[in-house]
Amino acid sequence: MLMSSEVKGQRKYEDPYDPEVRRIADAAAEYLRASPGGAMRFRAVSALALVEYYKRYNDGEIPGDIAAINGTVQQIAEMVDKGDEDIMANREIYFPCVAMILLLEYDSTAYKEQGKKILDMLLARQLDNGAFTYLAEQTPDTSQSQFVALAFFVARQHRLPLDAEATKDLLQFYIDYQAGNGSWNYRPQLGEASTGNSLSIHSASASSVLLLADMLNLIPRVKSLTQQGTGGVKLPKNVAIYIPPRNEESKNSSIWETAGKPVVKFDRGKLRSCKSKAAGWYSNSFTIPLPNRPHWNAYYMYALERYCYFKEQADGSPGSGLGSWYDTGVDFLSDLQAEDGSLPASISTPAMPPSCATGLSLLFLVRASEVISLPPVDADLSGGEGFGNGNIKQGPNGEIISTDAEKSLAELMAALSDEALDDSALGELRKAMKRSIREFRQSDNRNKGDVKAFLQTMLGARNHIRRRIAITFLAGEQNMDNVPALIYALGDPRPQVALEAHNGLRLISRRFDDFKYVDTGDRDRNLEQFQELKRQWTRWFLSVRPDAELLD
Repeated sequence: MLMSSEVKGQRKYEDPYDPEVRRIADAAAEYLRASPGGAMRFRAVSALALVEYYKRYNDGEIPGDIAAINGTVQQIAEMVDKGDEDIMANREIYFPCVAMILLLEYDSTAYKEQGKKILDMLLARQLDNGAFTYLAEQTPDTSQSQFVALAFFVARQHRLPLDAEATKDLLQFYIDYQAGNGSWNYRPQLGEASTGNSLSIHSASASSVLLLADMLNLIPRVKSLTQQGTGGVKLPKNVAIYIPPRNEESKNSSIWETAGKPVVKFDRGKLRSCKSKAAGWYSNSFTIPLPNRPHWNAYYMYALERYCYFKEQADGSPGSGLGSWYDTGVDFLSDLQAEDGSLPASISTPAMPPSCATGLSLLFLVRASEVISLPPVDADLSGGEGFGNGNIKQGPNGEIISTDAEKSLAELMAALSDEALDDSALGELRKAMKRSIREFRQSDNRNKGDVKAFLQTMLGARNHIRRRIAITFLAGEQNMDNVPALIYALGDPRPQVALEAHNGLRLISRRFDDFKYVDTGDRDRNLEQFQELKRQWTRWFLSVRPDAELLD
């Protein structure tokens, strides 16, 4: 399971793991698995939704026997290889973008060449003003441009060679063509004073601004760890914050590898103004469902989810300024869902049949922007990128394999700092930590302080394996000073992580039998046990150190 960002203001459904969200998502996925037919452009949306659904709920793994995914992926790859006009010369640009995103999200190693072909086609269709539109037309289209922005983001995630200037030009288009009231038109003109009340187009455009600015490092992702953490885990105020130093740039680094600095020169004053005006318009106009054209609700909600995710990244803390948007969206979809699991458009149209509406709605439910933002297993990791002299290699099926029995402390710290590692790589690291823990325990006080501060920061990491590694280290030092962080970790939403913290506390305290945990097989009941254990360990620690401060 992937961790989900905590959604500020959500009261009913904090994240995609809520039982009601799972019920709706599971039924929608079952419908899509059983109904893979229809036009290829709609099948691509359905398959992409299933891919992100499995990545969200199946520990990042996509089962190999889902015909609705496999058949669609294979046919799209064949279409690209043959130069099929439906992808390589489509009048619209939606389908080529979704096709490329699907191929890369499914297996970027196997389908990288097809992804490159589609990307090259997209770049060739960019207008002089940076936008995208219908084939052989010149009037920019904010809706089609949003899917190119998302395709660019996914291409960058999977390390396809992407022109940073083309990305900059697309961002510049959205800024230049923003209307005076802070929103956008579907087919915009320069200098418009105002535009119609179109929440779907506004969501498409505003999310593209944030996404593209994020790609170009124009809005650094700086989280307020002492308040909200980095991915659904609040850190207590007494947990130190440590920002690890970045390595020098490799000679082979592309223009994108800028160590957190902006990738391109850009007028960030105009960017801030654009963001501010867009957020103001949105907060004044936001509603679910759409007040008009209800058959576009699914399209709108997919863009809304993207906006809220990247708004949270840009602001450095959860909350998009749109209140309980996720609660409202889940309730709307719950009421809309048919007995067969589909989430049909309110009004059936050829442009939005039930399969497509269900796919887009499922992408909203699983909060797909967070899923695609996680670094993938990529062929470029072969040879041990971020590890030095080839200590990690990639296996024949794309999995990351450790070639060392143990990892040094320096290697492991560098690895934990490398956001390009996925669960497979981190899982291998976790198996190879014995030497690292020994070095940690034997290091001098100065170095140990830096390492501990960094590890405490990792307790707020989005990835659960990173959190487990941090807990293992802090427990392995067997130092009472680490108890507050471990008690805090008992509140982790992953029972496996909380269990790691509980066992660490038993090790440090030597109270192996006092506070017992029994795996019930029920996630919610297990989490209730850890809440009680948290209270017990807190009472014990305060009895040992009465002046200690434990903040939740």
